[in-house]
Amino acid sequence: MRALVALLAFAVVAALNFLWWWVPNRPVDIAGWSAAPLQSVSFAPYRPGQSPLTRTFPTPDQIDADLKRLEGKVKAVRTYSSGENLETVPQRAGKYGLKVWHGAWLNNNDKENLEQINLLIDHANKYKDTIERVIVGN
Repeated sequence: MRALVALLAFAVVAALNFLWWWVPNRPVDIAGWSAAPLQSVSFAPYRPGQSPLTRTFPTPDQIDADLKRLEGKVKAVRTYSSGENLETVPQRAGKYGLKVWHGAWLNNNDKENLEQINLLIDHANKYKDTIERVIVGN
């Protein structure tokens, strides 16, 4: 009998716990939301285990796959760096109907900052049909 009461109590606590988390986190409709593409999204195509901090970057094919997934859902993507394989973004975004707001990451290293800015200028000149804006700094 005690085991049955314990099992019943456990089931009740588990159900209450489930409801405690499910109720506030269930999907809700947002008034005025439409199915139209978003104007832009921030784009950092890193996969698990990849990070600019560890100097492990997404491959061009991984970036391309992410851009393809955004096709028809957004109008533009915003990058935060010009290096680290992110030239792939303006290079391939156009084939998915995406514009790019390309960024240069600045830090306290003048050499790296100059490299970022030079890459940004180079990409803006090279991909004029895709790059809609350039953003320097964060």
